[in-house]
Amino acid sequence: MKKAMCPRWYYEDFSVGQKGSTYSRLITEADVVNYAGISGDFHPAHVGGEVDRDFFTERIAHGLLGTSIAIGLLSRDLPMITGTCSGAVAELEITWQFKAPLFIGESIHVEWRVIEKRKTRKPDQGIICHCLSVVNQEGRILQKGRLVQLFKKRGKSRSIARLNAFGAVVDRKR
Repeated sequence: MKKAMCPRWYYEDFSVGQKGSTYSRLITEADVVNYAGISGDFHPAHVGGEVDRDFFTERIAHGLLGTSIAIGLLSRDLPMITGTCSGAVAELEITWQFKAPLFIGESIHVEWRVIEKRKTRKPDQGIICHCLSVVNQEGRILQKGRLVQLFKKRGKSRSIARLNAFGAVVDRKR
């Protein structure tokens, strides 16, 4: 079975100042429960029990769940919005701020902007820095930060590493 091919966005396809936004996604009870199970964070503010009314009026989603969904929205939606696939190879760095709580039942989307491009020592790779904001249905910024990604450049790659399920290089083709 052949996979559907889409044109790939490479380092050269981005420009500083370029911006966009993803589609929205609803934060559900199932999201919070599943994230608690994966992360082991069963704090009552997330999964039930006594909520500290001095801070929150209702249960909140995990902050890092919102961050994870934000990265997922970028990965999922950019190909649909732009008609391309991402040439991103890896996330290199993330700097993040949590500005307001994320509640179950809120709908969020990500607004992104390219703030920096830089070359690397390797001629087949480049680095793109994005400024991201997680915004709810009322236009309130809940989270924001900076995402640094390694991108492929156009042309023949010098080396392609194949990774196993744990992220370790298992072979390198030249």
